Amino acid sequence: KQVSGVALEILLRDGSFTDRTVVGFRRDATAEYRINEDAVKMMSPHTNIPQIWSMQNKNQLAINILPDYQLPVMLGLHTGCAGEYRISLKNSSRLDYRDEVWLTDTYTGKTINLMNEDYVFNEQSSLESDSRFQLRYRSALSTGSSSAQVSCPFIVEAGKGYLVIRKPDTPASCDV
Repeated sequence: KQVSGVALEILLRDGSFTDRTVVGFRRDATAEYRINEDAVKMMSPHTNIPQIWSMQNKNQLAINILPDYQLPVMLGLHTGCAGEYRISLKNSSRLDYRDEVWLTDTYTGKTINLMNEDYVFNEQSSLESDSRFQLRYRSALSTGSSSAQVSCPFIVEAGKGYLVIRKPDTPASCDV
């Protein structure tokens, strides 16, 4: 049995080091820790290296496979020292270009779509937090319900004074 899903590879970088965490969504996953699916975060013994993880029931995870992408996922991090840090989505090319991966900085309130840009922030000193960031994934196929999906693709075209919704194989000048 093969079940498809999506995996988001989130990177945290400073000028010298990079760490990663994976947050995945699959229908047959559970919200509880599962051996051979989820992985506990193993921290570096070097405190100057930045670390990123997702939270699941107070556990810090390097890999977190969840059943429902409608819920936010808390991301924690450790910054080893003062400086500039960058959070990015490594595998955006494997996702649908219309997908959205929203990252919210709970300290500043700033929200960005990691499909379009990296998030850059500065820390004045070393920091560790299990709830610094919130991650939300929105599939291009989502209609607002975790069980509903678009069954027929369509194209929306807008012009001066008109809006056309059509099937991809229907000419733009045709009435739908």
